[in-house]
Amino acid sequence: MRSGPPSGRAQASGPPSLGVPTAAEQLLVALLRPDGGAPAAPLRREWDRFAALAAREQVSSLVLAATIERYGAVVPEEVRRALAAADARSRAHAAAAYVQLAALLRRFRRAGVAAALLKGAALSRFVYAGGGRGFHDLDLLVPLSDRGAAERVLIQAGYTTDRAATVDDVGERVYWDASWRRVPVDVHWRLDAGPVSLGLNCDGMLRRALSGTVEGEPVLLLGPADMLVALAAHFVKHVWGCRPRLRYLRDMAEVTRCCSVDWGQVVEAAVTAPRARSALRTTLGTAAELLGAAVAPAALDRLAPLRGPAVNRHLGALIRRRLLRGDTASAALLQVALMRWLDKDTVRVYPGLVASLLEVRTRRLAAGVLGVRGRRALRRLRLRSRRSGAATAGAAAGSD
Repeated sequence: MRSGPPSGRAQASGPPSLGVPTAAEQLLVALLRPDGGAPAAPLRREWDRFAALAAREQVSSLVLAATIERYGAVVPEEVRRALAAADARSRAHAAAAYVQLAALLRRFRRAGVAAALLKGAALSRFVYAGGGRGFHDLDLLVPLSDRGAAERVLIQAGYTTDRAATVDDVGERVYWDASWRRVPVDVHWRLDAGPVSLGLNCDGMLRRALSGTVEGEPVLLLGPADMLVALAAHFVKHVWGCRPRLRYLRDMAEVTRCCSVDWGQVVEAAVTAPRARSALRTTLGTAAELLGAAVAPAALDRLAPLRGPAVNRHLGALIRRRLLRGDTASAALLQVALMRWLDKDTVRVYPGLVASLLEVRTRRLAAGVLGVRGRRALRRLRLRSRRSGAATAGAAAGSD
């Protein structure tokens, strides 16, 4: 999928705007940009904040090389060790996960299930040169018609799931190994969900998918244009969920830098799925401004808001300002509501957004104990992967 630097693209110039960024935020953004230069070395406490921020945004591996290259001995030893340890854990986890994935793909192939690899696992393997893009689980996109068959394959392979906790409108279901010796598998039949649905044609994405291999097993991959559309959808879902999302903008920058993007196809996604227009415009524009994504200016022009240019500017500023500061429920609601308004949704959509947000918050509060258990289980999984990537790989290979 990598095809070298694209041509005929325009990158944003000038310093990125995050409102009034801290030294740690400025440093992180600069080190994530391939052309970010090196701001003046921050004070010691800002280095610690930088390392914590990189860990929270799950980009420690992506900034490791640039940090050492641009600052050398100036980097505090504790920060250097923290970034290096995170990178080593990420790579060991990925190596084991790809062996597990190959075993699962083999089962899918025998069952006639077409699955496309998504998000971090796809990006690290096929877009980022040398890997290094961390991920926790394996995300797969299957046709809606194959959803049942995919579940049967996973259950037969020893995975389990909680059907009662899955709402069809979410568009995905998580499967895990009860022993936590394998990473979770997140099966999607949609990339956009519930109140932040963009109306994307996922079956069309699968029909246009490219081919790759993982440990000798064939796998489908979204083309560069569809990959950008999917990343925009993931970004909006994380806005709505008040979750870290800087890495998705960095992914967009890498896709535009390393792949040949059909910008006409990106724009077409906003025609066939009108609610995707603002999501695409704001994410691509922010990735270009902050991280140097090589976005075609003509594409951004064709994705211009259908109304309210001043509101669009406010939305862009709000997205940048909240990017590294964490979101509140009200801030998430405002960002999504502004996208919907710019895309000419009617006023009837807003009560639904508010009701959905209240429902999610209430469900999370009511399930607090389960949430604690889930986090503990995830910590156990991560601890296992840190201690023995090789053992995990062996278990994954033996599961076929």
